Amino acid sequence: MSRMDKPERQSNIELLRIALMIMIITHHVIVHGLGLANIGRRSFHFDNLTYWAIAANCIVVVAVNVFVFISGYFGIKFRLRTLFSLFFQAASYSFLLFVLFATINPSIWNATNVVNSLLPISRNMWWFISTYIGLYILSPILNSGVQSLDRRQFKLIMVGLLFINCFSGFFFGTISEKGYSIFNFIVIYLIGRYVRQYSISFKSPLAFFIAISSVIFCLTMLLLHYQKQSTVVWLFAYNNPLLIISSISFFFIFKNLDIRYSRRINVAASTVLGVYMIHEYSSIRCILVAWVSSLKATYGDSEVLFAGAIGLLVLSIFVTGAIIELIRKQVSEALIERITSRLKNSSKAQHLIVFARSRFSPQGKGVGQ
Repeated sequence: MSRMDKPERQSNIELLRIALMIMIITHHVIVHGLGLANIGRRSFHFDNLTYWAIAANCIVVVAVNVFVFISGYFGIKFRLRTLFSLFFQAASYSFLLFVLFATINPSIWNATNVVNSLLPISRNMWWFISTYIGLYILSPILNSGVQSLDRRQFKLIMVGLLFINCFSGFFFGTISEKGYSIFNFIVIYLIGRYVRQYSISFKSPLAFFIAISSVIFCLTMLLLHYQKQSTVVWLFAYNNPLLIISSISFFFIFKNLDIRYSRRINVAASTVLGVYMIHEYSSIRCILVAWVSSLKATYGDSEVLFAGAIGLLVLSIFVTGAIIELIRKQVSEALIERITSRLKNSSKAQHLIVFARSRFSPQGKGVGQ
């Protein structure tokens, strides 16, 4: 989901990022709003929308893995400034959204909540963001390691990692249970590096994606038929080998598109991380669940009308979040520019810089000399 720094990003890949964020919003609407995550529990009730929700989820659930695969395919270019930007963005949304809801509900105002709002990564407010930052920090090591391997060595290592992630983790729930872990992210990132390095591609990615999604749907229906509801969620684990293959094929659907550079697409794609943070903030998630319940009560008798209402809701969430993120970026960049400008123009700062250079330059005595 991160945006690696490049002069001009490929608009087909940027369009993919937009599609993935819309898919993630849809996934959250299905899982949280329609309670699909509660299948197998007493609180869950099957209705005429359940099977449509499952079918939709078989398509959109690949989005997180595709985001990580993109990072692996193009390679993360580690920059300290980008890392700080990720921390700052997360802290900004966490704190400002806390202030907003604390204003509405003053009872949540207390020192602990204020501190927690300023530490969203440490508090794991957004599991994807926290996990991805871990991957981002590890990326220089992963990239260097890949460069030191020949194809045979790389392949053997990938076989071992896939065994642990997609066999031990997926089938037995040990390491990387359900794929919500940095281990799964590392494996998918390295798959991306391998695919790019050895020019591996899918000839018919759309057909492949549809076929795998259909297989997952059929397996889900089979489990439901035999009253194995508690294992349905297991099929949607991010380290499911079928989902990983499906994710790669979905990537190549867009990779193979011939789209000219589009500034509008690229600008819209630059907002996806902000859209994610906004709509997955816990208090906003509760509001979305209430909206979905209201839509279900109004249009639930018609699958078509309900699907249309959900589609409009998802698009509204994306557009609103994108606008907010664009405003945040403008304000943040202006603030950073002002602070930087003041530091540069500060005579005191200039004196400190001169002093530091004289003390710690190779020509100077420096500490310990």
